[in-house]
Amino acid sequence: MAGNGYCEGHPGNRTALLLSQLLMMSLQKKIAERFNINPGEDMLRAISRAEESGAEVVLADREIRVTLLRTWADDGALEQK
Repeated sequence: MAGNGYCEGHPGNRTALLLSQLLMMSLQKKIAERFNINPGEDMLRAISRAEESGAEVVLADREIRVTLLRTWADDGALEQK
């Protein structure tokens, strides 16, 4: 994460990021178990359907960590007090 301005210089920010990632992993696992799918299977099925129909596949997903960091930075939650 070095060099992007997020989580630098404050260990508490990295701890919050780690905890949120663990929470997201747990949530994804529970959802996958509930619907009897593997994490990421929704994306694979969507790609398969797009290819079957001749639609262009655009992989526009990003790591949830990036989304969370940007959200927290915009919200001011990562500002050092």
